[in-house]
Amino acid sequence: MDCRVNVLLTLQGWAAIGLLALAAGCVSPLPPADAVSAWRVGPLLEGARTGAGDRLLAVRPLFSREETGDGFRGVTDILWPVGTFHHRGDRRSWRLIPAYGMGDDAPAADGAHRFRLLPIFFEGRTRAGEDYWGLFPLYGEIRDFLGMGDVQFRLFPLYATAQDRGTLTRTVLWPFYLNREGERIDQFRLWPFYGRRTVTGRQANTRSFILWPIWSQVRLENDAVRGEGFVLFPLYGQSRFERRKRGVETGWTVLPPFISSVKGDDGYRSLRAPWPFIRQLDDADRHERHWWPLYGTTRRGDRRDWYAVWPIIAGSAASRDQQLVRQFQVAPFYFQETRATQAASNGVPPRVTARFRRLWPLYSWQRNEQGARLRVPELSLFRMSEPIERNWAPLWSWFVRRERADGARITDLFWGLAAWGRDAEARRFAQLLWVFHFKASRPAADAGEDAP
Repeated sequence: MDCRVNVLLTLQGWAAIGLLALAAGCVSPLPPADAVSAWRVGPLLEGARTGAGDRLLAVRPLFSREETGDGFRGVTDILWPVGTFHHRGDRRSWRLIPAYGMGDDAPAADGAHRFRLLPIFFEGRTRAGEDYWGLFPLYGEIRDFLGMGDVQFRLFPLYATAQDRGTLTRTVLWPFYLNREGERIDQFRLWPFYGRRTVTGRQANTRSFILWPIWSQVRLENDAVRGEGFVLFPLYGQSRFERRKRGVETGWTVLPPFISSVKGDDGYRSLRAPWPFIRQLDDADRHERHWWPLYGTTRRGDRRDWYAVWPIIAGSAASRDQQLVRQFQVAPFYFQETRATQAASNGVPPRVTARFRRLWPLYSWQRNEQGARLRVPELSLFRMSEPIERNWAPLWSWFVRRERADGARITDLFWGLAAWGRDAEARRFAQLLWVFHFKASRPAADAGEDAP
């Protein structure tokens, strides 16, 4: 009997500790700068509302809801990434793995929607008011499917058709027999024995194969490029193309695709010797050198990428939106990014506008014009993923130190179990559990103390 009482008291003690930890931080000690109200119950429950009416409600990790004040945009997550529901204006979409759908509530849409239960059932209505459905692979019709337009199937792969922008494709025992007819395309395939595709117009070309992949041939006859090439697999291939703006390019390949070379009159050079280990490319503003997997570099315009011991070490530098963005990573453990303004013509030096560092799974740190944040530990490998921040990141945010652009600063331990810092008026505060909250009556600077 005494043993049962001791066990019961122990369970009650742990339950009390759990409730105290859960209740920690019911009053958020440092809400967002534009928040009208903000509250939380440990990492599990959180709510906030801004002056513009934007709202957040989270019951982690089961549910979260975020919506703008005007109702134009909103997102609801259900045990993300299993389920998520979006709306933006009259457009809505949702995913509940393995199903997803979308719809359009605009008056002109006539109830247009789409439902997919992958890979079995498809149903929907087009903006023209046409209904369709399909029970794959038995029978049905799918509209706007993987860029193939209107697809109809009967006991697939026994028989299927696809119609897109005036082009009709028929397949029997796919992929063996295919016939495609359109205004500018004519294609026949009896795989792997013979196939031929002819395209007319601006992209005129003819491609064919015999006993694929042993023999394949291409002929281009349009205003941009003319010429032909062939491959006798796996022995040899050759090509010669005359490009209107670049001159003549000639190429050859031995043991394709392992060894090949292409040279052009305009300085274009491509070499694989052998692919994928040694690759070189020189083409106008793009240059590549690869000794894979040891080292490789690519330069294109204002961007340079490189790697060492692929895929472990990598880096990049790029000019983007008048900014210079540099990244470096040692996967999966370390990642950093720096954003800086570019040097101005009047001599103004570059200025760092944002930094981010992550040492996985220990911590992440970032600083930008809105403030700074240190989080320990950091279990996510994605940079500022909104769904992860809404639904999962608070669960492992045991230690968080935040600083706002208005000077407010807070150190938060175990979701408010203990918190201290200063507000935008430089007044110090401290919080222990959710019951004890202390705030200085005058700014810390007036008290002659250094801010934390």
